[in-house]
Amino acid sequence: MVGAQKSNRCDTCRKRKIKCDEDWPVCGQCKRSNRTCPPRSALKVVDEGVKLRSTGSSSDGEDGSSNTSLVVPHVNRRGKSPRVNSPISLPLTPAEQLAFDLVDSLKADDKSYSLNVIGEFVRDVPRHIGRSEALDSVTACMLVTHKHILSGRPNNWQIHPRLYSTALQNVRCALVDPQNWASAVTLCATVLLHRIEALYGILPNTNIEVHAAGLAALHRKRGPPKSGDRLDIQATVDSHISIIQHAINEHEDCFLASPKWAVVLDERNGRSDVQMIYYRLVRLMTLWPTLVRENSALRKGDLTIDREVALEKCLHVLEELSHIGCEVDDLLDSEKFIKVKPTTNKLDFVPMMFDVKDRLAAMLVAHYAMYSVIVHRLVLSHLRVLRRRHDTGLMEQELLRQCRRIWMLTEYSLAYKPMGLPIMSAILLLTYDLAEGPAAQDRIIGIVHELDDFRSMERFIDADKIRRGIAPLIGM
Repeated sequence: MVGAQKSNRCDTCRKRKIKCDEDWPVCGQCKRSNRTCPPRSALKVVDEGVKLRSTGSSSDGEDGSSNTSLVVPHVNRRGKSPRVNSPISLPLTPAEQLAFDLVDSLKADDKSYSLNVIGEFVRDVPRHIGRSEALDSVTACMLVTHKHILSGRPNNWQIHPRLYSTALQNVRCALVDPQNWASAVTLCATVLLHRIEALYGILPNTNIEVHAAGLAALHRKRGPPKSGDRLDIQATVDSHISIIQHAINEHEDCFLASPKWAVVLDERNGRSDVQMIYYRLVRLMTLWPTLVRENSALRKGDLTIDREVALEKCLHVLEELSHIGCEVDDLLDSEKFIKVKPTTNKLDFVPMMFDVKDRLAAMLVAHYAMYSVIVHRLVLSHLRVLRRRHDTGLMEQELLRQCRRIWMLTEYSLAYKPMGLPIMSAILLLTYDLAEGPAAQDRIIGIVHELDDFRSMERFIDADKIRRGIAPLIGM
Protein backbone atom coordinates (compact mmCIF):
# COMPACT_ATOMS: atom_id res chain seq x y z
CA MET A 1 0.00 0.00 0.00
CA VAL A 2 1.38 3.42 -0.87
CA GLY A 3 0.48 4.82 2.51
CA ALA A 4 1.52 7.12 5.29
CA GLN A 5 5.12 8.19 5.65
CA LYS A 6 7.24 6.13 8.06
CA SER A 7 10.13 7.60 10.04
CA ASN A 8 12.76 8.80 7.59
CA ARG A 9 15.45 9.76 10.13
CA CYS A 10 19.00 9.80 8.88
CA ASP A 11 21.37 7.17 10.25
CA THR A 12 23.49 9.79 12.05
CA CYS A 13 20.56 11.05 14.11
CA ARG A 14 19.37 7.50 14.67
CA LYS A 15 22.77 6.44 16.10
CA ARG A 16 23.02 9.60 18.23
CA LYS A 17 19.44 8.95 19.44
CA ILE A 18 18.31 12.50 18.79
CA LYS A 19 15.28 13.88 16.99
CA CYS A 20 15.72 14.31 13.23
CA ASP A 21 13.66 16.83 11.24
CA GLU A 22 13.96 14.41 8.26
CA ASP A 23 14.85 17.20 5.82
CA TRP A 24 16.25 15.83 2.54
CA PRO A 25 18.93 15.43 1.28
CA VAL A 26 20.64 16.83 4.45
CA CYS A 27 18.72 16.99 7.71
CA GLY A 28 18.76 20.10 9.89
CA GLN A 29 20.65 18.46 12.78
CA CYS A 30 23.53 17.34 10.56
CA LYS A 31 23.63 20.70 8.79
CA ARG A 32 23.84 22.66 12.07
CA SER A 33 26.47 20.37 13.62
CA ASN A 34 28.42 20.00 10.36
CA ARG A 35 28.13 16.20 10.46
CA THR A 36 27.86 13.76 7.57
CA CYS A 37 24.21 13.02 6.68
CA PRO A 38 24.18 9.56 5.02
CA PRO A 39 22.31 9.30 1.69
CA ARG A 40 18.68 8.16 1.97
CA SER A 41 15.53 8.23 -0.14
CA ALA A 42 13.37 11.33 -0.14
CA LEU A 43 10.25 9.54 1.01
CA LYS A 44 9.60 6.28 2.82
CA VAL A 45 6.31 4.61 2.11
CA VAL A 46 4.27 1.65 3.27
CA ASP A 47 3.79 -1.01 0.60
CA GLU A 48 1.45 -3.67 1.92
CA GLY A 49 -1.16 -3.82 -0.82
CA VAL A 50 -0.05 -7.24 -2.02
CA LYS A 51 -0.95 -8.73 1.38
CA LEU A 52 -4.48 -7.40 1.07
CA ARG A 53 -5.35 -8.98 -2.25
CA SER A 54 -4.83 -12.39 -3.77
CA THR A 55 -1.88 -12.63 -6.13
CA GLY A 56 -3.58 -14.83 -8.69
CA SER A 57 -4.48 -13.49 -12.09
CA SER A 58 -8.06 -12.64 -12.99
CA SER A 59 -10.29 -14.96 -14.93
CA ASP A 60 -9.89 -13.09 -18.21
CA GLY A 61 -6.15 -13.75 -18.29
CA GLU A 62 -4.49 -10.32 -18.42
CA ASP A 63 -0.84 -10.93 -17.69
CA GLY A 64 -0.20 -8.02 -15.34
CA SER A 65 2.25 -6.09 -17.52
CA SER A 66 1.80 -2.69 -19.05
CA ASN A 67 2.46 -4.31 -22.42
CA THR A 68 -1.04 -5.82 -22.44
CA SER A 69 -3.06 -4.64 -25.41
CA LEU A 70 -6.27 -3.28 -24.00
CA VAL A 71 -9.46 -2.70 -25.93
CA VAL A 72 -11.91 -0.97 -23.63
CA PRO A 73 -15.56 -1.69 -24.43
CA HIS A 74 -18.47 0.68 -24.16
CA VAL A 75 -21.84 -0.36 -22.76
CA ASN A 76 -24.99 0.04 -24.79
CA ARG A 77 -27.46 1.00 -22.07
CA ARG A 78 -30.43 -0.13 -24.14
CA GLY A 79 -29.14 -3.59 -24.92
CA LYS A 80 -27.22 -4.28 -21.68
CA SER A 81 -24.48 -6.06 -23.63
CA PRO A 82 -21.17 -4.28 -24.10
CA ARG A 83 -20.13 -3.14 -27.54
CA VAL A 84 -16.40 -3.49 -28.03
CA ASN A 85 -14.48 -1.20 -30.35
CA SER A 86 -12.59 -3.05 -33.04
CA PRO A 87 -8.82 -3.04 -32.43
CA ILE A 88 -7.12 -0.46 -34.58
CA SER A 89 -5.23 -2.01 -37.44
CA LEU A 90 -2.10 0.15 -37.36
CA PRO A 91 0.85 -1.35 -35.46
CA LEU A 92 1.29 0.40 -32.11
CA THR A 93 3.89 0.19 -29.40
CA PRO A 94 2.61 -1.01 -26.00
CA ALA A 95 2.75 2.57 -24.67
CA GLU A 96 0.81 3.89 -27.68
CA GLN A 97 -1.82 1.17 -27.25
CA LEU A 98 -2.17 2.00 -23.56
CA ALA A 99 -2.54 5.71 -24.32
CA PHE A 100 -5.09 4.93 -27.04
CA ASP A 101 -7.18 2.82 -24.64
CA LEU A 102 -7.12 5.55 -22.00
CA VAL A 103 -8.24 8.18 -24.51
CA ASP A 104 -10.99 5.79 -25.63
CA SER A 105 -12.26 5.46 -22.06
CA LEU A 106 -12.15 9.22 -21.52
CA LYS A 107 -14.26 9.75 -24.64
CA ALA A 108 -16.90 7.19 -23.66
CA ASP A 109 -20.34 8.47 -24.65
CA ASP A 110 -21.96 6.80 -21.64
CA LYS A 111 -21.46 8.99 -18.54
CA SER A 112 -21.87 5.89 -16.38
CA TYR A 113 -18.49 4.59 -17.51
CA SER A 114 -16.44 7.63 -18.51
CA LEU A 115 -13.12 7.88 -16.67
CA ASN A 116 -13.28 11.68 -16.70
CA VAL A 117 -14.71 11.32 -13.21
CA ILE A 118 -11.17 10.57 -11.96
CA GLY A 119 -10.20 14.23 -12.27
CA GLU A 120 -9.36 16.95 -14.72
CA PHE A 121 -5.67 15.97 -14.70
CA VAL A 122 -6.38 12.59 -16.30
CA ARG A 123 -6.97 14.26 -19.68
CA ASP A 124 -3.28 15.11 -19.83
CA VAL A 125 -2.11 11.65 -18.75
CA PRO A 126 -2.15 10.00 -22.24
CA ARG A 127 0.62 12.38 -23.39
CA HIS A 128 2.88 11.06 -20.61
CA ILE A 129 2.28 7.33 -21.11
CA GLY A 130 5.57 5.60 -21.90
CA ARG A 131 7.68 7.94 -19.77
CA SER A 132 7.20 6.20 -16.43
CA GLU A 133 6.74 2.54 -15.48
CA ALA A 134 4.80 3.69 -12.42
CA LEU A 135 2.27 5.69 -14.44
CA ASP A 136 2.01 3.01 -17.15
CA SER A 137 1.37 0.17 -14.69
CA VAL A 138 -1.18 2.13 -12.65
CA THR A 139 -3.00 3.12 -15.85
CA ALA A 140 -3.03 -0.52 -17.01
CA CYS A 141 -4.46 -1.65 -13.66
CA MET A 142 -7.16 1.02 -13.83
CA LEU A 143 -8.17 0.22 -17.40
CA VAL A 144 -8.35 -3.56 -16.90
CA THR A 145 -10.36 -3.11 -13.69
CA HIS A 146 -12.63 -0.71 -15.55
CA LYS A 147 -12.99 -3.28 -18.34
CA HIS A 148 -14.21 -5.84 -15.77
CA ILE A 149 -17.02 -3.48 -14.79
CA LEU A 150 -18.13 -3.00 -18.36
CA SER A 151 -18.05 -6.74 -19.08
CA GLY A 152 -20.89 -7.51 -16.65
CA ARG A 153 -19.30 -10.75 -15.46
CA PRO A 154 -20.03 -12.02 -11.91
CA ASN A 155 -17.97 -10.50 -9.09
CA ASN A 156 -16.76 -7.92 -11.56
CA TRP A 157 -16.20 -5.25 -8.91
CA GLN A 158 -12.73 -6.37 -8.04
CA ILE A 159 -9.44 -4.61 -8.55
CA HIS A 160 -7.18 -6.72 -10.77
CA PRO A 161 -4.82 -8.29 -8.17
CA ARG A 162 -1.72 -8.88 -10.28
CA LEU A 163 -1.81 -5.52 -12.03
CA TYR A 164 -2.48 -3.87 -8.67
CA SER A 165 0.60 -5.57 -7.20
CA THR A 166 2.74 -4.48 -10.14
CA ALA A 167 1.43 -0.91 -9.92
CA LEU A 168 2.17 -0.69 -6.21
CA GLN A 169 5.70 -1.95 -6.67
CA ASN A 170 6.45 0.46 -9.52
CA VAL A 171 5.02 3.44 -7.64
CA ARG A 172 7.06 2.47 -4.59
CA CYS A 173 10.22 2.36 -6.70
CA ALA A 174 9.40 5.77 -8.20
CA LEU A 175 8.82 7.30 -4.76
CA VAL A 176 12.27 6.27 -3.50
CA ASP A 177 14.07 7.22 -6.72
CA PRO A 178 15.94 10.53 -6.15
CA GLN A 179 15.41 11.46 -9.81
CA ASN A 180 11.70 10.68 -10.08
CA TRP A 181 10.00 10.93 -6.68
CA ALA A 182 9.04 14.62 -7.09
CA SER A 183 8.04 14.46 -10.78
CA ALA A 184 4.53 15.23 -12.01
CA VAL A 185 4.14 11.73 -13.51
CA THR A 186 4.96 10.09 -10.16
CA LEU A 187 2.39 12.35 -8.51
CA CYS A 188 -0.19 11.34 -11.14
CA ALA A 189 0.55 7.65 -10.56
CA THR A 190 0.04 8.13 -6.81
CA VAL A 191 -3.23 10.01 -7.34
CA LEU A 192 -4.47 7.30 -9.72
CA LEU A 193 -3.72 4.58 -7.13
CA HIS A 194 -5.91 6.43 -4.67
CA ARG A 195 -8.65 6.78 -7.30
CA ILE A 196 -8.54 3.05 -8.06
CA GLU A 197 -9.31 2.28 -4.41
CA ALA A 198 -11.93 5.04 -4.17
CA LEU A 199 -13.79 4.08 -7.35
CA TYR A 200 -13.41 0.30 -7.52
CA GLY A 201 -12.65 -0.96 -4.00
CA ILE A 202 -15.30 -2.81 -2.02
CA LEU A 203 -16.89 -0.60 0.67
CA PRO A 204 -16.14 0.01 3.48
CA ASN A 205 -12.53 0.39 2.36
CA THR A 206 -9.80 1.50 4.79
CA ASN A 207 -7.28 1.41 1.92
CA ILE A 208 -8.73 4.71 0.66
CA GLU A 209 -7.51 6.50 3.79
CA VAL A 210 -4.13 4.72 3.63
CA HIS A 211 -3.58 5.97 0.09
CA ALA A 212 -4.83 9.45 1.05
CA ALA A 213 -2.19 9.51 3.83
CA GLY A 214 0.50 8.60 1.32
CA LEU A 215 -0.74 11.24 -1.11
CA ALA A 216 -0.68 13.88 1.65
CA ALA A 217 2.88 12.85 2.64
CA LEU A 218 4.07 13.14 -0.96
CA HIS A 219 2.54 16.61 -1.45
CA ARG A 220 3.93 17.84 1.86
CA LYS A 221 7.40 16.58 0.90
CA ARG A 222 7.51 17.93 -2.66
CA GLY A 223 5.81 21.27 -1.90
CA PRO A 224 3.70 23.38 -4.31
CA PRO A 225 3.64 22.43 -8.01
CA LYS A 226 5.85 24.06 -10.60
CA SER A 227 4.49 27.23 -12.15
CA GLY A 228 3.27 26.64 -15.70
CA ASP A 229 3.24 22.83 -15.41
CA ARG A 230 -0.41 22.10 -16.21
CA LEU A 231 -0.25 18.40 -15.31
CA ASP A 232 1.44 19.11 -11.96
CA ILE A 233 -0.99 21.91 -11.08
CA GLN A 234 -4.14 20.04 -12.04
CA ALA A 235 -3.06 16.83 -10.27
CA THR A 236 -2.44 18.93 -7.15
CA VAL A 237 -5.87 20.55 -7.39
CA ASP A 238 -7.50 17.15 -7.90
CA SER A 239 -5.70 15.88 -4.77
CA HIS A 240 -7.22 18.55 -2.52
CA ILE A 241 -10.40 16.72 -1.46
CA SER A 242 -8.50 13.53 -0.53
CA ILE A 243 -5.92 15.45 1.50
CA ILE A 244 -8.63 17.53 3.21
CA GLN A 245 -10.46 14.35 4.25
CA HIS A 246 -7.19 12.90 5.55
CA ALA A 247 -6.57 16.04 7.65
CA ILE A 248 -10.07 15.75 9.13
CA ASN A 249 -9.45 12.10 10.04
CA GLU A 250 -6.13 13.03 11.66
CA HIS A 251 -7.67 15.98 13.59
CA GLU A 252 -5.13 18.39 12.14
CA ASP A 253 -5.11 21.54 10.03
CA CYS A 254 -4.67 21.07 6.27
CA PHE A 255 -1.23 22.18 5.09
CA LEU A 256 -2.70 23.06 1.69
CA ALA A 257 -4.36 26.10 3.34
CA SER A 258 -0.94 27.78 3.46
CA PRO A 259 -0.70 30.84 1.16
CA LYS A 260 2.43 29.41 -0.51
CA TRP A 261 0.23 26.85 -2.28
CA ALA A 262 -2.12 29.51 -3.61
CA VAL A 263 0.71 31.46 -5.27
CA VAL A 264 1.06 28.84 -8.02
CA LEU A 265 -2.40 27.31 -7.95
CA ASP A 266 -4.18 30.66 -8.47
CA GLU A 267 -2.74 30.85 -11.99
CA ARG A 268 -5.42 30.14 -14.59
CA ASN A 269 -3.20 27.94 -16.83
CA GLY A 270 -5.89 27.52 -19.48
CA ARG A 271 -8.60 26.40 -17.05
CA SER A 272 -12.24 27.10 -17.93
CA ASP A 273 -14.58 29.32 -15.88
CA VAL A 274 -16.19 26.26 -14.28
CA GLN A 275 -12.77 24.82 -13.42
CA MET A 276 -11.72 28.09 -11.78
CA ILE A 277 -14.91 28.30 -9.69
CA TYR A 278 -14.41 24.69 -8.61
CA TYR A 279 -10.77 25.45 -7.78
CA ARG A 280 -11.69 28.44 -5.59
CA LEU A 281 -14.19 26.22 -3.78
CA VAL A 282 -11.69 23.46 -2.99
CA ARG A 283 -9.15 26.07 -1.87
CA LEU A 284 -11.74 27.39 0.59
CA MET A 285 -12.44 23.82 1.70
CA THR A 286 -8.84 23.56 2.98
CA LEU A 287 -10.12 25.46 6.06
CA TRP A 288 -12.69 22.73 6.76
CA PRO A 289 -10.33 20.56 8.92
CA THR A 290 -9.55 23.56 11.15
CA LEU A 291 -13.24 24.36 11.69
CA VAL A 292 -13.98 20.72 12.52
CA ARG A 293 -10.98 20.32 14.80
CA GLU A 294 -11.91 23.39 16.84
CA ASN A 295 -15.56 22.39 17.15
CA SER A 296 -14.55 18.90 18.26
CA ALA A 297 -12.11 20.30 20.85
CA LEU A 298 -14.76 22.68 22.22
CA ARG A 299 -17.23 19.83 22.62
CA LYS A 300 -14.57 17.99 24.64
CA GLY A 301 -14.15 20.97 26.96
CA ASP A 302 -10.88 22.40 25.58
CA LEU A 303 -10.56 25.81 27.29
CA THR A 304 -7.67 26.93 25.06
CA ILE A 305 -10.06 27.62 22.18
CA ASP A 306 -12.37 30.64 22.25
CA ARG A 307 -15.79 29.74 20.88
CA GLU A 308 -16.37 33.30 19.68
CA VAL A 309 -13.15 33.13 17.66
CA ALA A 310 -14.12 29.70 16.28
CA LEU A 311 -17.51 31.14 15.29
CA GLU A 312 -15.86 34.09 13.54
CA LYS A 313 -13.76 31.68 11.46
CA CYS A 314 -16.90 29.81 10.40
CA LEU A 315 -18.69 33.07 9.54
CA HIS A 316 -15.68 34.18 7.47
CA VAL A 317 -15.87 30.93 5.49
CA LEU A 318 -19.62 31.45 5.01
CA GLU A 319 -18.96 34.94 3.65
CA GLU A 320 -16.40 33.59 1.18
CA LEU A 321 -18.81 30.79 0.27
CA SER A 322 -21.50 33.35 -0.52
CA HIS A 323 -19.24 34.92 -3.18
CA ILE A 324 -18.67 31.53 -4.79
CA GLY A 325 -22.40 30.84 -4.38
CA CYS A 326 -23.22 33.84 -6.56
CA GLU A 327 -21.11 32.34 -9.34
CA VAL A 328 -22.78 28.95 -8.87
CA ASP A 329 -26.21 30.63 -9.07
CA ASP A 330 -25.20 32.42 -12.29
CA LEU A 331 -24.02 29.09 -13.71
CA LEU A 332 -27.38 27.49 -12.91
CA ASP A 333 -29.36 30.47 -14.22
CA SER A 334 -27.52 30.32 -17.54
CA GLU A 335 -28.79 26.73 -18.10
CA LYS A 336 -25.66 26.16 -20.20
CA PHE A 337 -24.34 23.33 -18.00
CA ILE A 338 -27.32 22.34 -15.83
CA LYS A 339 -31.03 22.81 -16.37
CA VAL A 340 -34.02 22.18 -14.10
CA LYS A 341 -36.71 19.66 -15.04
CA PRO A 342 -39.65 17.91 -13.29
CA THR A 343 -38.73 14.85 -11.26
CA THR A 344 -39.51 11.37 -12.58
CA ASN A 345 -38.19 9.21 -9.72
CA LYS A 346 -41.02 9.93 -7.26
CA LEU A 347 -38.81 11.80 -4.81
CA ASP A 348 -41.81 13.50 -3.26
CA PHE A 349 -39.94 16.09 -1.20
CA VAL A 350 -38.20 17.52 -4.29
CA PRO A 351 -40.53 18.22 -7.23
CA MET A 352 -37.72 19.32 -9.59
CA MET A 353 -34.44 17.69 -10.64
CA PHE A 354 -31.23 18.86 -12.31
CA ASP A 355 -30.73 17.90 -15.95
CA VAL A 356 -26.92 17.75 -16.06
CA LYS A 357 -25.06 18.52 -19.27
CA ASP A 358 -21.57 18.93 -17.79
CA ARG A 359 -20.13 16.52 -15.19
CA LEU A 360 -17.75 19.06 -13.64
CA ALA A 361 -20.60 21.52 -13.15
CA ALA A 362 -22.51 18.78 -11.30
CA MET A 363 -19.43 18.11 -9.13
CA LEU A 364 -19.20 21.83 -8.41
CA VAL A 365 -22.85 22.09 -7.35
CA ALA A 366 -22.58 18.93 -5.22
CA HIS A 367 -19.39 19.97 -3.42
CA TYR A 368 -20.58 23.54 -2.93
CA ALA A 369 -23.88 22.37 -1.43
CA MET A 370 -22.07 19.82 0.76
CA TYR A 371 -19.59 22.35 2.16
CA SER A 372 -22.33 24.92 2.65
CA VAL A 373 -24.38 22.39 4.64
CA ILE A 374 -21.36 21.50 6.80
CA VAL A 375 -20.34 25.09 7.57
CA HIS A 376 -23.93 26.14 8.29
CA ARG A 377 -24.27 23.23 10.71
CA LEU A 378 -21.04 24.27 12.43
CA VAL A 379 -22.22 27.87 12.73
CA LEU A 380 -25.61 26.84 14.08
CA SER A 381 -23.89 24.59 16.62
CA HIS A 382 -21.81 27.52 17.92
CA LEU A 383 -24.82 29.88 17.98
CA ARG A 384 -26.92 27.47 20.01
CA VAL A 385 -24.20 27.08 22.64
CA LEU A 386 -23.83 30.87 22.77
CA ARG A 387 -27.65 31.16 23.06
CA ARG A 388 -27.88 33.44 20.03
CA ARG A 389 -30.89 31.78 18.47
CA HIS A 390 -32.15 35.03 16.90
CA ASP A 391 -29.40 34.66 14.27
CA THR A 392 -30.40 31.16 13.14
CA GLY A 393 -33.58 31.65 11.06
CA LEU A 394 -32.05 32.67 7.72
CA MET A 395 -29.22 30.18 8.13
CA GLU A 396 -31.64 27.30 8.58
CA GLN A 397 -33.44 28.37 5.40
CA GLU A 398 -30.18 28.43 3.44
CA LEU A 399 -29.24 25.06 4.92
CA LEU A 400 -32.46 23.55 3.59
CA ARG A 401 -31.96 25.24 0.19
CA GLN A 402 -28.57 23.58 -0.23
CA CYS A 403 -30.00 20.21 0.87
CA ARG A 404 -32.59 20.52 -1.88
CA ARG A 405 -29.83 21.09 -4.43
CA ILE A 406 -28.17 17.87 -3.30
CA TRP A 407 -31.48 16.00 -3.59
CA MET A 408 -31.99 17.47 -7.07
CA LEU A 409 -28.85 15.63 -8.22
CA THR A 410 -30.14 12.18 -7.23
CA GLU A 411 -31.86 11.43 -10.54
CA TYR A 412 -28.64 12.14 -12.48
CA SER A 413 -26.60 10.06 -10.02
CA LEU A 414 -28.95 7.07 -10.29
CA ALA A 415 -29.23 7.29 -14.07
CA TYR A 416 -25.47 7.33 -14.57
CA LYS A 417 -24.12 5.21 -11.74
CA PRO A 418 -21.47 4.06 -11.01
CA MET A 419 -19.26 6.78 -12.53
CA GLY A 420 -21.71 9.64 -12.96
CA LEU A 421 -21.29 11.22 -9.50
CA PRO A 422 -19.45 8.81 -7.17
CA ILE A 423 -19.47 11.22 -4.21
CA MET A 424 -23.27 11.37 -4.13
CA SER A 425 -23.96 8.65 -1.57
CA ALA A 426 -21.67 10.27 1.03
CA ILE A 427 -23.13 13.73 0.41
CA LEU A 428 -26.69 12.44 0.67
CA LEU A 429 -26.03 11.08 4.15
CA LEU A 430 -25.18 14.61 5.32
CA THR A 431 -28.76 15.65 4.55
CA TYR A 432 -30.44 12.74 6.35
CA ASP A 433 -31.26 14.60 9.58
CA LEU A 434 -32.49 17.61 7.60
CA ALA A 435 -35.03 15.68 5.50
CA GLU A 436 -38.63 16.41 6.41
CA GLY A 437 -40.11 13.32 8.03
CA PRO A 438 -39.39 9.58 8.24
CA ALA A 439 -40.60 8.90 4.68
CA ALA A 440 -38.06 11.32 3.19
CA GLN A 441 -35.30 9.89 5.38
CA ASP A 442 -36.17 6.34 4.30
CA ARG A 443 -36.06 7.46 0.67
CA ILE A 444 -32.57 8.90 1.18
CA ILE A 445 -31.36 5.60 2.65
CA GLY A 446 -32.95 3.77 -0.28
CA ILE A 447 -31.14 5.95 -2.80
CA VAL A 448 -27.81 5.42 -1.02
CA HIS A 449 -28.36 1.65 -1.21
CA GLU A 450 -29.17 1.93 -4.93
CA LEU A 451 -26.02 3.96 -5.59
CA ASP A 452 -23.68 1.62 -3.70
CA ASP A 453 -25.33 -1.78 -4.14
CA PHE A 454 -22.69 -2.89 -6.66
CA ARG A 455 -19.74 -2.71 -4.25
CA SER A 456 -20.93 -2.17 -0.70
CA MET A 457 -20.61 -4.75 2.06
CA GLU A 458 -23.04 -2.71 4.17
CA ARG A 459 -26.40 -4.35 3.56
CA PHE A 460 -28.26 -2.14 6.02
CA ILE A 461 -27.80 1.49 6.99
CA ASP A 462 -29.77 2.94 9.91
CA ALA A 463 -29.96 6.39 11.49
CA ASP A 464 -27.33 5.60 14.13
CA LYS A 465 -24.78 4.46 11.51
CA ILE A 466 -25.42 7.58 9.47
CA ARG A 467 -24.93 9.92 12.44
CA ARG A 468 -21.76 8.14 13.50
CA GLY A 469 -20.47 8.38 9.93
CA ILE A 470 -21.05 12.11 9.48
CA ALA A 471 -20.05 13.15 13.03
CA PRO A 472 -16.31 13.51 12.20
CA LEU A 473 -17.17 15.75 9.22
CA ILE A 474 -18.83 18.35 11.45
CA GLY A 475 -16.71 17.95 14.57
CA MET A 476 -19.32 16.12 16.59
